[in-house]
Amino acid sequence: MEAAGQQTVADEFRGLSVDLLEASIKAFFADHGVSVALDSAEVETERRIALPLGAMIGFVSDHARGTLALAIEPALASASHPTDGQDDESLSDWAAETANQVLGRLKNQLLPFGITLLGDNPMTVSGHARIGARHRPAVRLGFESSEGALRVWWDVQVDDDMVIGRGGEQATAEGEVVLF
Repeated sequence: MEAAGQQTVADEFRGLSVDLLEASIKAFFADHGVSVALDSAEVETERRIALPLGAMIGFVSDHARGTLALAIEPALASASHPTDGQDDESLSDWAAETANQVLGRLKNQLLPFGITLLGDNPMTVSGHARIGARHRPAVRLGFESSEGALRVWWDVQVDDDMVIGRGGEQATAEGEVVLF
């Protein structure tokens, strides 16, 4: 049991992963020619969202599991799309690929801390969706750009025996191929 005021490993991981998630999202969109900024307005825990494009991707590690979910406005998806996709199918696929690539960037940034995440296949959702957390408290982030909004949910459960260290694997440069 943790002493009063002492940070738990779950709190430590949540703080670390949220900082790296924010950086991963900003870098992903910057690499695709779009600048996004964190919206300081809090996103509600559970709400009906009207952003018509969404994607989710699950992940596990030895001591954590959860889901990364996002909802994105079509104009932002189109602006960041590598081939300027406009049709619903192309934008839906791009939403899933966005979730996949953001999780991949986050996985890469967690390696030096000795944390290896394994991602599942992303799935898409569209229309109005109710997104809520399974593992309270989920982290909710909002991003804004001149092209539109992005809402992100980071729902993670961390085991008490997780160790966050230094000296793990070195992060690979984005876009670099790793053969194993």
